[in-house]
Amino acid sequence: FIGMTVGVAAGIVLHKIVLFMAEVDIVMYGRDINFASYIYSLALAFAFSMFVNVVLHKKLQKVDMVESLKSIE
Repeated sequence: FIGMTVGVAAGIVLHKIVLFMAEVDIVMYGRDINFASYIYSLALAFAFSMFVNVVLHKKLQKVDMVESLKSIE
């Protein structure tokens, strides 16, 4: 959740920077982002991370941590 919060804040800043740099006198872009877009992006990121956790949970349980620390690679 901390990463999502930081990501949304960084995304807002990057959005403003990119639009500022991309605008020319002839073309103006919309600067508003709908609130629903934030909700969709947070939900998609959360769903993807939960999917990865579910898929990799059994594989990570099989890893012997002591042996993995002994590995040279």
